[in-house]
Amino acid sequence: SVLVTPDSIDGLAISTGAGQALLAGATSQVFVLETQDYYGNPSPVKVGLGDALVQLESDSAGDLQFSTPTTGQFFSTSAVAYVLVGQSATSFYLIDTLLNTPGSTHTITATGISFPTWNVGRASYTVLAGEPAQIGWFNPARRLVAGTTVQYALGVPTNTVAAAELRDRFGNPTISTATFTIRYTSPGLSTYGGVDPTAVIVATAPIGWRNLSALALDVPIPGGAGLTRAPMYLWDTLVGGTTIQAQAILGGFNVFTPISQVHAITPGVASYMTLHHPYVPLSPLPVTNSGTIVLKVRDQFGNVAAGDVVNGNYYSGVISFNSSGSSTTVTLRDPIASATYHIFTPAEQGVFTNLSVSDIYQEVLRVGASDYHNQSLFGYTNDGARPGLPAGAALHSDGDVELAGVVITPRDIAPESNPPPNGPIPSDKVAAGVTKVANTPSAYMNS
Repeated sequence: SVLVTPDSIDGLAISTGAGQALLAGATSQVFVLETQDYYGNPSPVKVGLGDALVQLESDSAGDLQFSTPTTGQFFSTSAVAYVLVGQSATSFYLIDTLLNTPGSTHTITATGISFPTWNVGRASYTVLAGEPAQIGWFNPARRLVAGTTVQYALGVPTNTVAAAELRDRFGNPTISTATFTIRYTSPGLSTYGGVDPTAVIVATAPIGWRNLSALALDVPIPGGAGLTRAPMYLWDTLVGGTTIQAQAILGGFNVFTPISQVHAITPGVASYMTLHHPYVPLSPLPVTNSGTIVLKVRDQFGNVAAGDVVNGNYYSGVISFNSSGSSTTVTLRDPIASATYHIFTPAEQGVFTNLSVSDIYQEVLRVGASDYHNQSLFGYTNDGARPGLPAGAALHSDGDVELAGVVITPRDIAPESNPPPNGPIPSDKVAAGVTKVANTPSAYMNS
């Protein structure tokens, strides 16, 4: 027989354990690191070379730990393995917490320290999520147009699903053989939730939606279905932040720490206008004086149509003014532009603060405004009885403008005729009550 012995060491190999699927945070099965000759035969470290030191690393960005040669000596990030003189192998173990993306793997590398020219050994592995230990939000906070489930990205509507998901203790999305329920609630009185984004939204009777401050929305994550999330959709009518809370339930009991997320609600398109001023019966606007009215453009829910950097809906219409008074006695204008109309700019965010009003008559004046190109977009003072507007005095116009004062117009009421002394009495004097003229020149001169 012929005894074949291995050649000198050419490189390193991970001969056992490659391709493992590790549970996140759990200790792997054994990996075997081997010194091999050119032909892949195990080749012991020769006497005189000393123990071979090998650097163990992984390309995973998770929390890594290596232990060699047994499981009781874990070191973070990387470790040094020793292949002793006369031996061709040693063992090591690995803990990783980061799931690899679908279709990819993490890679362990074994690099010679004592003998850096040795070929590098490599082995791939994957990390699977552990058991559910918490819940987290799958989605970023949404930015929704008021009264809708719509958010825009570069002018295009995007999917606005919101979903709490099961996660292991390292934050990896995970699945379970048990059925979990996610219960969604909100402290907001105008926040609604549902599972069908196509359900019709009517603020007064939202069929298919439920007010999350009054009735929780329970969404199951069926066990054994390979699912990790409980998707839902939300909307609110009030501009600002709306909070969604989520609680995991298992077997009828709350489990894990509840989570919450604040979503932004932005104004809708312009729907009506309101006018605001301080001129009430106890504090009227003096006749002939100029007063100031603030005009606000609002969406259908009463939010000022201020627009939004993401969702748009800035108002930039042309506004014309009107009143119940005569155009010969009432003046309504934009004093900055010196015009009887106003052109909104996005920077005004739906509010014109400088509508000037004056009247030479003492009266109760109804003031209104309308969009020049869209006559269905309008508003007027004292609109409390106007149908179709949201409830709440703050979302309506102030009352009509109260004016007070006496206008004195000087008149010459001296008796005279034109031409004197026997001509007719001028009409303006007749209107002032003069019906006679003086009979003598002296009387005429002294009158």
